[in-house]
Formats: sequence, structure tokens, C-alpha cells
Amino acid sequence: MSRRDEERDLWSQLATSGAPAPTEEAFAHGYDRGSEAGGTVRYAVFRVGSEWYALPIECIEEISKLFDTTLVPKTAPFVVGIGNVRGRVMPVVDVATRLGLSSHVRGSESRMLIVRHEGESYALVVDEVRQVVALPANAYEEAPETMPMSRQRFVDRLVRDGELLLVVLDLDRFLDPTDFVARSRREGVP
Repeated sequence: MSRRDEERDLWSQLATSGAPAPTEEAFAHGYDRGSEAGGTVRYAVFRVGSEWYALPIECIEEISKLFDTTLVPKTAPFVVGIGNVRGRVMPVVDVATRLGLSSHVRGSESRMLIVRHEGESYALVVDEVRQVVALPANAYEEAPETMPMSRQRFVDRLVRDGELLLVVLDLDRFLDPTDFVARSRREGVP
């Protein structure tokens, strides 16, 4: 059997399998086999205050107990400081403060999610890490207009896990490095 016959045979098997067969044009326009074929996205689910949030599991390097941090002067209030995890120094972000939620004392279930974003590691302080869930890639909702704008800008989407509504954070906005400097420094005030 020639290579061309093998390729035709593969396409005919795909066509008769019942699954939609992708075309070359579909691939050229960013075709995503996972969502078309009922694929799933795995999320790490965590709590901040009384709200549940999620991040795609592929951006999380590890989950750690709280560790010591060093305060960094002239940083934004949500920056707890910097921390050292096995020789890697990284910014530590208080998720509650970043989202504008009321501050509270951390408990024994508080954790740090070590995330990797744009080649850098960050530690995100959360109140509890619940589980990892696999949800359909196309099962999401838009953020409601009633959500405060201060938080809405950090929301990528909302997904449902049964009755639980999860807020998926947009790490591009949430970890925008220009926000890490205290406001007075950004505005040129010494």
C-alpha cells in the first residue's frame, strides 16, 4: 500500500467513525479537536473567602503549605512579598487582596499555588485547595454584569461543576507585572 493510499484510508476511517473529520481548512483556522470531540479541561479548584475559583491544571507547578516571605518595599498591597521555594525566588500574591475581597486570617487549610506564567513562577495565597476537576471544554458562561468591575477584569470565564460555580482567573491580567508596583510609584510620586 502506497503512502497516499494509507492517508486516504486513514481519512475514510475517520469519516466512518462517527466523529467529525477535521479538514485542512479547519486546522488552518485553529481547529481544536478536544472541544469538538467532547474534550475536557482539567482545573484545580480553590477557595478564596466564600468564593470558589479555578485555574487550568497545566499552569500549576505545585501546591505548597504557607512559607515565609520577605516584604518588598513599594509594591502593591496584594504583593505579600517574595518567597523562596527550593532555590527559586518568586513573588507571593494574596489572591483575596488582589480581588478586592475582605481580608481575613489564614487558617490551617491555606495553601500557596505555585503557578508558571510567561516563564515566571508566582505563589498565589488561597484559603483552601479543594480538588482537580475535569469539565467539558465548551461548558462555560460569561461573567455576570453584577460582578464588581474590580474583579470582573480578572475573570476569564465561569464554569460549573455540578451546582458549584467556579470563577476561572485570567492570569494575563491577574499577574500583570505593571500592577505589582505601588500606585504612588507608578504615578511618579516618590
